[in-house]
Amino acid sequence: MQIGGLLLLGLSAVGVMALSRVESSIAIENNNPGNLRFYGIGWHGEIGESKGFSVFDSMQNGVRAAYVNMRTKYYRDGVTTIDELINVWAPKHENEVGPYVDYVVGRVGIAAGERFDFELQGVEVLAAIFRYEAGQEIKASDIMEGVAAA
Repeated sequence: MQIGGLLLLGLSAVGVMALSRVESSIAIENNNPGNLRFYGIGWHGEIGESKGFSVFDSMQNGVRAAYVNMRTKYYRDGVTTIDELINVWAPKHENEVGPYVDYVVGRVGIAAGERFDFELQGVEVLAAIFRYEAGQEIKASDIMEGVAAA
């Protein structure tokens, strides 16, 4: 498949869509790889708001907030499948949920309705969410530092 001058070999339509999302750069600009909405929660390292999304002082703090958010959804709210998580993380009134779920499922190899183990697979699920939201990979060191700080 070709987009512009780029030849994209081996990417599914979902993968190409994730790469071509116009709004994806806001996640990088805001150091908010999960594109968390701004609700005035006062996340550690949250320094403001841009276009309805939280802005963080570092990528690590953006990762930390997303990890804490996902952990809360998993343990407190019982959101334990990829399908449930994406439907809460990126609700259908704002996103095309089906392709998003398909992308994460394809990245982590867990069925959409299958319960994932947060302790063993949570970071992998989160990294897939980051890739979809940001339109690019987030550095592993930023993910590990953010998760460690949570």
